Amino acid sequence: MAHIIDGRCDLSSPATRERKKSNDTMIDDTAFFEEDIHSIRLRIERRAMKSAWVEDPPARNRHFISNMMIEDVAPGAQEVDVRSNFLILRNRGQEHDDYRIFGERVDKLRRVDDEWKICARVIYPDQAVLSIMNLDFM
Repeated sequence: MAHIIDGRCDLSSPATRERKKSNDTMIDDTAFFEEDIHSIRLRIERRAMKSAWVEDPPARNRHFISNMMIEDVAPGAQEVDVRSNFLILRNRGQEHDDYRIFGERVDKLRRVDDEWKICARVIYPDQAVLSIMNLDFM
């Protein structure tokens, strides 16, 4: 089982400019959110509080992970990069609509005490505009 350690989790915004309209001075590093281990822990602790009404009633979430590929790894390596595709479906209350977000995750895993732990994750959604209003479940 993987556990998050000292790293970051970034939900990056995909590039949406046409190549003919871009130039070398434009920077494409905007993100929907950027978190470190401290903000992730704070978010988890906050959700356990009674005042966390954003998830009342709780949403139903389903996470699908597929096509996991481990990048080239040297024998005895202590860190590996893993790419995977994801699909998250979300539904709340009596709503008829499902919200979805899908794309690619790039995880850096580190070997610690014979376990692989996530030390960094970058999420690249395929959507330029997210239909999900609340990303708390990511």
